[in-house]
Amino acid sequence: MDEATGGVDEAGYSIGDARRLLFGAVDGLILAQMVGAACEVGLADALGAEELAPVGALAPRLGCDEGVLFRLVRALAAQGIFTIDAGRMVGHSEASRLLRRDDARSLAWFMRYWTMPSIWGAWGGLSHCVRTGAASFPAANGRAFFEHMDAHAEDHRVFSSLMSVGFAGRHEALAAGLAFADGEVVVDVGGGAGSLLREIFLRNPGVRGVLYDLPSVVARAGQYIDTEDLRARCVIEGGSFLERVPQGGTSYVLSWILHDWPDAGAIAILKAVRAAMAPGARLIVIEEVLAAQGGAGNAGTYVNDLNMLVLFGGSERTMAGFNALMAAAGFGDVTRIADAGGMAVLEARGVDRVG
Repeated sequence: MDEATGGVDEAGYSIGDARRLLFGAVDGLILAQMVGAACEVGLADALGAEELAPVGALAPRLGCDEGVLFRLVRALAAQGIFTIDAGRMVGHSEASRLLRRDDARSLAWFMRYWTMPSIWGAWGGLSHCVRTGAASFPAANGRAFFEHMDAHAEDHRVFSSLMSVGFAGRHEALAAGLAFADGEVVVDVGGGAGSLLREIFLRNPGVRGVLYDLPSVVARAGQYIDTEDLRARCVIEGGSFLERVPQGGTSYVLSWILHDWPDAGAIAILKAVRAAMAPGARLIVIEEVLAAQGGAGNAGTYVNDLNMLVLFGGSERTMAGFNALMAAAGFGDVTRIADAGGMAVLEARGVDRVG
């Protein structure tokens, strides 16, 4: 069969469709870098939400070469991202407005993160993962992920901003899907700068909490735990969840934590949580869940699964996978109590004391 003339294979699949799928993968790679470059130089923020501005005025303001900035905007505009007219006046499209950091729906940090050289290089080493079973991030960058972030301030800033505000509405949706009784103490383990705990507080005025993460991370909590009421209800504590977790909670939350770790690391975290829990306390795990049948369910979850491998050596898991972790750490099986913010909310209780 001649591919140049099109045709259909034995399964009825168009050769033209197959070619478009594969060429589109490369086009997506290039477009991502185009958008990432626009975010890195701050183009969307420099252009007011509604204003038009000449390329010639934007370039010196952003410290860019005027000719190349024009070419970048022209290429993006052809994709529906920004607009540009015959007089080289640049304006916003609906898509480019989402690249402004002050937009409530902003994807600016999302695009910055995914196009950073360290992340890009790690994904360029996917074949290393396939051959060795190990994360490619250390091979590409010389350090493990979190060690790299500690050593590179700009990458750390972008990653922290992505985790806090880069998924518009995620923390609000998660908090809305969680139920807490008055008087509860919620320990957010690996809670970053406190954006999820803030949303829990706002929806549950009778709840107090503990924000727990590495000292360098919780140092940024002031931007979220930012009122007298929130500060009065929150204890901020720095430490490593691989070593210990604060005691005294009624609910312990692990949101987007376990998938960063291979089984041994995930079990160590769960054991530290279990050792801190008093009788009657519960564990809440917020993660994506892979379908029991391989290939079924949301295709994006399988991409995220590979992303966890590339960056950390971690993985997304099935319900059976979560139950195996829980059993090894002294918990009973998980129960799926809700779905919120595109994530599954799982609950587990301790059984025999561990550690």
